[in-house]
Order: sequence, then C-alpha cells, then structure tokens
Amino acid sequence: MGLDRKTFRQILLIALIAVAFGVAISHLSAIAEAFVWLWDLLLPFFIGIIGVVVMNPVVLFFSNLLDRIRKPKRSGGRVLRRAICIILTLLLFLGIFTVLGLILAPQLGDTLAKALNVLPGYAQEFLKWLTTTIPSLDLSEIQLPESDLNWNSLVNAIVQSLDDGLEKVLANLFDYSISVVAKGIKTIFGVAIAIYTLAIKERILRLLRRMTESFLPEKAANKVFEIAALTNKTFHDFVIGQLLEAVIIGTICLIGTSILGLPYAVLVSAIMGIAALVPVIGPWTGAAISVLLIFSVDPLQALFFLIFIVAVELTERYFIYPRVVGNSIGVPGLLILSAVLIGAGVAGIIGVLLAVPVFSILYALLKRELAAREAKQE
Repeated sequence: MGLDRKTFRQILLIALIAVAFGVAISHLSAIAEAFVWLWDLLLPFFIGIIGVVVMNPVVLFFSNLLDRIRKPKRSGGRVLRRAICIILTLLLFLGIFTVLGLILAPQLGDTLAKALNVLPGYAQEFLKWLTTTIPSLDLSEIQLPESDLNWNSLVNAIVQSLDDGLEKVLANLFDYSISVVAKGIKTIFGVAIAIYTLAIKERILRLLRRMTESFLPEKAANKVFEIAALTNKTFHDFVIGQLLEAVIIGTICLIGTSILGLPYAVLVSAIMGIAALVPVIGPWTGAAISVLLIFSVDPLQALFFLIFIVAVELTERYFIYPRVVGNSIGVPGLLILSAVLIGAGVAGIIGVLLAVPVFSILYALLKRELAAREAKQE
C-alpha cells in the first residue's frame, strides 16, 4: 500500500528536521559565532525596541495630560503634540540620569577614597599578623629538598612575566575602550531608532495591520491582533509597574537608612532603586552590593541594613509588587526566576529585562490554548 501525500510530507519534514539537527550539532561553534555576529549586528534595533517599550508609556502619559488641556483637531496639531510628548519624555529621562549622576558621583568618589585609605591599614594588619604568627610555627623540622635553582634566572623570569602581563593588560584595556566606544555608538543609534519609531508609531501600526490583513486569512489575522494586544498590555503594565516599584523601593530605603543613621544612605538607596528595575535577581544583587559598601565602614551597621532590607523585600514581594504590578505577569515565581536566568544567559542585561514580559506573554497564550482545548473536549 503506497503512502498518501500527507503522510509523505510528514515523513519528509521529520527527515529534514533530523538532518538539520545533525548539521547543527556538528557545527555548533560556527553557529555560535554566527549568532554572536547577528546579535552584534542587530543590537541597535534591540536597544531601540527596549527604548520604545520603556518610553512609550511615558509618552502616552504626557499625551493624555495634554489632551485634558486641549485636544488637537488637525493632523498637524497631533504631530506637534507627539513631538512635544517625545521631547518631554527625553527631558524627563535625561533629568533623572543627570540627578542620579550628580548624587552618585560624589558618593562613589567618597567611597573609593575611603577604600583607598582603608586598604593600607588592612595591609599593615595582615603583615602584623604574619610577623606574629610565623615565629610561633615550628618550621625547624621541615627539610627542604636540595636544589640547584638559579635564583637570578627565577627573578628574571618573574620580571619578564610581569612585563608581558603589563603589555597584555594595556592591550586588553585598549580593546575594552574600543568596545565601550562601539557600544556607545550603537546605543545612540538605538535611541534614535526608538525616537523615530515613537514619532511614526501610528503609521507603522497601520502598515502592519494592512499587511497582516492582506497576507493572512481572517482567522489568523485576528489571532495576530489578539497576540499584539496582549503583548502591548503586558509590556505597558510591566514597565509602569517596575518603574513605580523602583521609585517606592528607593524611597523606602532612603527613609529607612536615614532613620537608622547608616552610611551611604543616598548611594545605597539609589542602588536599591535601580536594582529593583531588574526582576527577581535585581533587588538581591543591589542588597549584596549595598551590604558590602556599608560593611567597609561598619560591619555592625551592615548587619542592621541586611535585616532592614530583608524586611523591605518581604514587604515588597507580598504587599507592594502585587498591588503595583498587579496580575499583569501572572507567572509563578519559580518560572519567573527560570525566565530571568535564561534571558541573562542568552542576551545579558537585555535578556534579563525582556525575559519576564516575554515569558508572561507565552504563559498567557499557553493558558488560553489549554482552556480552549479543554472547552472543546467537554
């Protein structure tokens, strides 16, 4: 009995997938290099996407605010209003970064200066410990093997190694500087892409809608529109929620550290607020950095801060986060942690920022599909 066309296509598809998987396994290094090259090439566009996701809620806020004052009736007025909203958004973020820089730069300089002043004292304490500990050890019975070691050659080898190491450090520093400059240029291009996208957002959406309706069946097009609406709502709620949470956490830390009289109150509060922008792992990473900063001044105060920040994190997890972010995520905590770790491994900090909303969208779509299938079975 011969195979029908549908079965033949399924067998052919499975064979092609098996061949593609085998080729991919045998060329993993080349695929990884291609992925890195593609990621580096598309980095400005990913930065632009993140810029649109972050700035769009703020642009909408200013747009709604201006609508309450006076709603434009002509297209030229709407274009001017959009330009004003984008400019206000850029000025707002620029002002936030400027204020943070003015606050944090002196604090970081003071921290570095104190660390440089403390290190010599720690070194002297260590040397003092060595001078008091070594004589107390009974090393007289230890027999060292006889050796014809040439000490001059050893010293020359050490000096040569240090010289080579210094050259490598300088070369790596130069390469790192070039990389930082390249990343900065790509970031500027990404911001420009975000601004341009926000400026012509309606035209882009209309074009995408026309293309979807033209090239896809009605049922598939409606599914695409449903996913797009879910994506827009999820990212909007997530960005607004994370920004509000960062402000709340930073404010609570500033008030608490000031009342407790802890050192680096402003710096620690800023670190905690910025770290709160990163889901799950951000607050604890910020707490670890803050504890180390306070520990360098007073270990007992670092313990007080650790107790305080644990209380803040518990309050944030069970009271603040559910009310600020709400159910827009709706994903169990373990799955969120897994999503953040996967995002960090795939795309670094960009992956961490995008992991939770992307995973929540996939999770919501999966729940909808399961509910639809269960309804059909019933």
